[in-house]
Amino acid sequence: MRTYEYRTLDRMPTAAPHNGEITHPITETNLLARVLERAEKPLSEAQIAEFNRLGAQFEEDFARVRAGWGPSGSPTVSHARRLLDEVKLKGRFTDALGRRSPTSSGRSGSSRRSAASPSSTSTTRR
Repeated sequence: MRTYEYRTLDRMPTAAPHNGEITHPITETNLLARVLERAEKPLSEAQIAEFNRLGAQFEEDFARVRAGWGPSGSPTVSHARRLLDEVKLKGRFTDALGRRSPTSSGRSGSSRRSAASPSSTSTTRR
């Protein structure tokens, strides 16, 4: 996990370097896709498309929120507020992802919270 973290450091927008990359939607969806693939229940093309849509929506929402923080390098919003904003958006993403993910029984997943796409990068990679 640390290798992945260091490869993604400063490549994904986050108010929480080191932790923000691990809870980022691209990390979450790639992990979920890999777990399902190993369980021989890979994501369908429709699920991949939906995950990509959710990732793009997260990126759009997060860019809008970050723009409200003030200029990069000298934000006018407290660090605690920035962390809270990010966690809330990631929580919404995770909830939406859970409603669209298969479970081991084949039904839609729960909206349980777990962990949490860089611009111009697809959310789910194959």
